[in-house]
Amino acid sequence: MPLIKYKVFYRVDKQIYDVVRLDFYKTGKYCKAYFVTNNNLTSAIVIDYSDGVVNGDLMRFTGKKDKDRTEIYGGHILEYDGERCSHCGELQYNKHKPYLVSWNDEDACFEITNDENYMDNSLCENSMKIIGNKFQDKELLKGD
Repeated sequence: MPLIKYKVFYRVDKQIYDVVRLDFYKTGKYCKAYFVTNNNLTSAIVIDYSDGVVNGDLMRFTGKKDKDRTEIYGGHILEYDGERCSHCGELQYNKHKPYLVSWNDEDACFEITNDENYMDNSLCENSMKIIGNKFQDKELLKGD
């Protein structure tokens, strides 16, 4: 079973950091993520059910790694290299369109999609590479 790990996209400086602690506040109905920036412990509100200011976005570890062995998180943009998968032996996805990794609440799983294809969460790790994320590299998701 993969470790539950998070990163946070901090909207203030538009950077991504490893989360060192998450605090859930029942009375305030919000969640705060703590991370280190410039040797200082910093926090961002990442969930707020009272319509307050959210200044961070959580990225959850999928339990998968790309072909370079880099951990894949929700929000990452992946490129399929078109090589035959050593697991399934098939070329079944469009290698020219980037894929977005996102959480599907309804099915309670990560999904990998673009505007033409859907990959289930059993993606072939040796055929995918992280090329960016939806916060800093939105242009990668725009159509031709």
